[in-house]
Amino acid sequence: MTKSPVYKALNKRQQVWLYDREKWPTKEEVNSIIKEAYEVTPSKQQFMPYKINIIGPGDENQSEKIKIWNKAVFNHHAIEDRAMREGKIKDSIHLVNRNYQHIISAPYVLVFESRLCENNKFNQWGVDNDSHFTEQTIESELSQIDSLISFECGLFSQSLVGLALEKGIDVSFTSCFPKNPSRWQDTTYVNRTPQMIVTLGYGSYYRMDFMKRTNQVQDDHKPPYEDMINWVDVTKQPADSKTFKNAKDMWHYDDKKFTEMVIEKSFGGELEINKQLEEEKTK
Repeated sequence: MTKSPVYKALNKRQQVWLYDREKWPTKEEVNSIIKEAYEVTPSKQQFMPYKINIIGPGDENQSEKIKIWNKAVFNHHAIEDRAMREGKIKDSIHLVNRNYQHIISAPYVLVFESRLCENNKFNQWGVDNDSHFTEQTIESELSQIDSLISFECGLFSQSLVGLALEKGIDVSFTSCFPKNPSRWQDTTYVNRTPQMIVTLGYGSYYRMDFMKRTNQVQDDHKPPYEDMINWVDVTKQPADSKTFKNAKDMWHYDDKKFTEMVIEKSFGGELEINKQLEEEKTK
């Protein structure tokens, strides 16, 4: 089967270990890619609950990239020390992990962090008229949706990958760094939970180059597809489980009427639907 253009584009991505330090994309090119990723990336209720701090090329920014690289390295060492204390590894020798080198060689380093949001008019209408709860707008709730924020950062990053590769620009990732904002107090820009580090530029040496040079390509593979995917056979449900074949079985409405009610009732219509359902039950 012929692979699609999208597949071919995304399949080009490789983890960069070193970026070219002699040439790099312009700020305008990178900003355009990020803007396009912003436009096409979906977000729950349109909040996009993250901020992207961008550190660009130039000698004046190199010390900041080294600072971020240090955070990744020392975080790695701390994890090794803990694992050794717990007997999970034999030794903690504090080698500098090669996987973080892309941070100090990258012309562009993006640090994603959680962001406190504001309701747009549609969401505010829901809050005012439908008792809707928007955790993204409440500081104390951000930690409760940390997994959602991290997931959304991943969505954005994948959009960024496709758009960057289309222009011949490489993208790499790091998630191994301290997640506590207190560990970032030496920066002026990370004020909430850091979520992801992404780098952009033109790669000059890739992780795959190392794997090929050391003859380890065949040893570094994903788990079998079958280990990850489970096509659910619903006929094998417990014998006492209740089966609903349509909306009428669950709500005492046929599918067409239920669909019409959902479409006709605008935001906040759930309460009206529930009221009508209860009335129907009592007839």
